[in-house]
Amino acid sequence: MLSTKNIVVTFLLVLVLTAAVTWRAGWAQDANVGPRQQWEYQHLVNNNVRDLERVGLEGWELVSVGYEQNNREFYLKRPKRPARGGDKSP
Repeated sequence: MLSTKNIVVTFLLVLVLTAAVTWRAGWAQDANVGPRQQWEYQHLVNNNVRDLERVGLEGWELVSVGYEQNNREFYLKRPKRPARGGDKSP
């Protein structure tokens, strides 16, 4: 029959091993994450629907609309495109 001490030691060993495996799995998953998405932003003031349709076709996404002193302000974003010539520096 197992003593209380053996049960406690076994439980702690299982707990430590479970924590180690879980931590290692999370660390390995973080290592596989690629570079973060970079964004570029645009601010338009008092534009009409055709302008918004045009920038939408260029890949811009409307993220916010504001009003200040009777002006409509549109805030847009899109994924940052790589620089021309293969240069990937910001």
